[in-house]
Amino acid sequence: MTQETNATAFVLEARDIEKSFGATQVLRGANLRIRRGEIHALLGGNGAGKSTLIRIIYGSHRYDGGSISIDGGLDPDAKAIAVVLQELALLPHLSVAENIYLPHRKRAFARLSEAECFAEARAALALVDESLAAHALDWPVARLDLHERQFVEIARALSSGARLR
Repeated sequence: MTQETNATAFVLEARDIEKSFGATQVLRGANLRIRRGEIHALLGGNGAGKSTLIRIIYGSHRYDGGSISIDGGLDPDAKAIAVVLQELALLPHLSVAENIYLPHRKRAFARLSEAECFAEARAALALVDESLAAHALDWPVARLDLHERQFVEIARALSSGARLR
């Protein structure tokens, strides 16, 4: 056993990540290390590679070089990580509860238990905004303002079951 304890071990480690889109190299030797319980922000100008790095870590983009590990396992699958991106991915005609719950259903055509949907959505949204969870679960997302929609995105990530959120 190494001398590094669980408290200091990296739960996520991206090392020397490289990514090109055609002739344009977007990432060159990017590194990110996160310990359990830490919160990080990626800052930089347009085109700096922030979103690309997150999409690589999340698994929606392939990388050209480097390595990624979660809890010491290389090349994690996307289900291990929940990400909230700047671009919202909500369906405005569906309710708040449906937007939180539906992406995590096991089968696309499985019968939806409304009680289960609302209970899980309420619990996740209450972690972010108790007031919104108390009165807006049945509202269509189109009725929400931008910051409330962002709360719904965060609640969906929290309810995903991912190890890293």
